[in-house]
Amino acid sequence: MPNARDPQEPPPRFPPGTQVGPWRVVERRGQGAYGAVYRTVRVGQEDAGPVALKLSLRAWDQRIAREAELLSRLRHPGIARLLDRGTWCDEAGWEHPWFVMEWVEGTPLYEWAERHEPSSREVCRVLAQLARALEAVHGDHAVHRDIKGDNVLVRHVDGRAMLIDFGSCHYQGAERLTWQSLPPGTPAYFSPEMGLFYIRAMRDPDAYYPPAPADDVYALGVTAYRLVMGKYPPPLKPHEDEAGAWHVTRPDVRPLLEKNSWVGPRLRELILRMLSSAPEARGTAAELAQALEAVADSTEPVRSRRALRAWGWASGSALAAAGVTGLLLWSGHTVPGLRSANRQEASDSAAPEAGTTAVGDTAPTAPKDSAQPPSEQKSVAQNRPFDPRPGQTAPDSKGRCPGQKQVVIKGACWVEIPATDAKACAENGFDFLEGRCYAPVLVARAPQPTSNPADAR
Repeated sequence: MPNARDPQEPPPRFPPGTQVGPWRVVERRGQGAYGAVYRTVRVGQEDAGPVALKLSLRAWDQRIAREAELLSRLRHPGIARLLDRGTWCDEAGWEHPWFVMEWVEGTPLYEWAERHEPSSREVCRVLAQLARALEAVHGDHAVHRDIKGDNVLVRHVDGRAMLIDFGSCHYQGAERLTWQSLPPGTPAYFSPEMGLFYIRAMRDPDAYYPPAPADDVYALGVTAYRLVMGKYPPPLKPHEDEAGAWHVTRPDVRPLLEKNSWVGPRLRELILRMLSSAPEARGTAAELAQALEAVADSTEPVRSRRALRAWGWASGSALAAAGVTGLLLWSGHTVPGLRSANRQEASDSAAPEAGTTAVGDTAPTAPKDSAQPPSEQKSVAQNRPFDPRPGQTAPDSKGRCPGQKQVVIKGACWVEIPATDAKACAENGFDFLEGRCYAPVLVARAPQPTSNPADAR
């Protein structure tokens, strides 16, 4: 009889030698938001080389199955090919979907850029390859929904950029797996229209953002900017006009790009195009791939990325994601994953890239109460200039906030956000005091199923 293990708990790690279908585990290589990846070989064909097996972390989680289905449709040199799929039964009898795909031995994009110090021509070539991979995805009426440097590997054998991790993907006709307004993804890469939709949808609990290829193109623009500038673009700017209408725009990054002499004029214009606040102005992945290929093949002077070090390349800022984070906080929701993200040190410049922040897909269980006793949980002096916001989370009867890194200020819960100065903090709608930036933790609205499952995204 199956034991009482919670099907939402991740299965035990496979030790080397574990057999899943016809595949034998060699080693565990990593874990994402929804699945664990193992290097495996086919039993009896070990000399054929390794493959990657991705196992769902939760029983019956259809994200892995959906990822496998999309990979089975895609045939592109920049996307690993699907080889097999099935389900694995754990000791409790729960079934976990899995699939096997080609093994990609490579280096994550931003790490590759830092180590390899590519020329401007090489950067254009890599971006063109990613755009071609996106062209294939969009051509199959699908979207990746989590384009970022961590989901790109530069393959060692030939230097090709490989688009990986389709765990957040969506394709036409796929069953809806999200009951929140926004899809899963990483906030630093969210498009302005996603932020605007979230604000406008606050009064409609059944509203869902329809994913679009333009979102992937925008995320590719953020990736390109991060690749050439060494930091994220300035955060999105939500603002309300005199008529009460909300707008979300990206601040003009042209002056910043123009100051970087390493970025040629044609590459600069393509990055600005991808980062346009107007989706229709970004162009398609195919159009951008063609333009990037033309720049890579042009006679435009080739610049070395080494110049970026003197220019000040390694100045990444964890506040890059704060624009969308602040937008979500102010609109009346906490950001799922925000508490765990803020357990990193404020100086961690990789915070915006640290895995998929499942904004659209909350955890299967409610957050647990802090294990810290009230005396150990930080409480800030009550003479703060900011007051609690409407709908803000209050501490429990023992004076504790839900998250361990949250603080109590004037009877409400706040969380510290990495910030460089008071101006940057205030621009994102937060409060700055004594060198620290604080954001209000607002009560999350419970997800509600739509009345029309046919509108799945």
